[in-house]
Amino acid sequence: MTKDKQGREISLTVDLAENPIIRGLMQLIPAGIGSALDVMIVDSAERIKKERARVFFDELGAGQVALTEELVQSDDFIHALDSTMRAAFRTRRAEKIRMFARLLKRGAIDGGAGSTDDYEEMVGLLDELSYREWQALLLFQGFLDSTPVYLTPLHRATHAWMQFTAELRAQLGVDDSEASSFMNRIARTGLYNEIIDSSVGYQGGVGMTTPRFARFRHLVEDLGQAPPSMGACS
Repeated sequence: MTKDKQGREISLTVDLAENPIIRGLMQLIPAGIGSALDVMIVDSAERIKKERARVFFDELGAGQVALTEELVQSDDFIHALDSTMRAAFRTRRAEKIRMFARLLKRGAIDGGAGSTDDYEEMVGLLDELSYREWQALLLFQGFLDSTPVYLTPLHRATHAWMQFTAELRAQLGVDDSEASSFMNRIARTGLYNEIIDSSVGYQGGVGMTTPRFARFRHLVEDLGQAPPSMGACS
């Protein structure tokens, strides 16, 4: 039987006995296999956790990290570390785990977050944002950056939109018919907003990244990695 750090036995079949799905599965397993299932699941969970921890701390240790004794003993930092690691270990994508490590480094350690509450909001934002949504934001920003800055936000967005949706489909598998709704769902994060405009001929559906996106990008982006390619459409 697998045990936890306090020496207590860990039994998923006992802990989850009230779950009807688990009960149904256990009825299909011959006697004696239940404990083996416990070990298999717990060992797999531990292996995944260790792999994610390695990715997290490898990224955190890259470059200069100014960890002072005062910082590591502060309640705010301990809380930031705990909440960031919990969120990081819930994600499957190594790229996103590295984003959490960079957020801790730049936001909590280097002071890029304005306050404890600000940092907590950034952790929650990254936790909620899928990696594909993040890639879409970077791709869209790349096309926006190629438009003249003297244009209105609406004209910049519409100028970039057709090329962007073509690459969104090619790189991230989002169909043209779903591009607007896909991007508008990201508005929940405050990193992107749909443009509301009464101009003749404008039917809605396009938007712009926000100042919050630029700030968030500074905290989590891999500065040594090129942004998503704009491909043949650029």
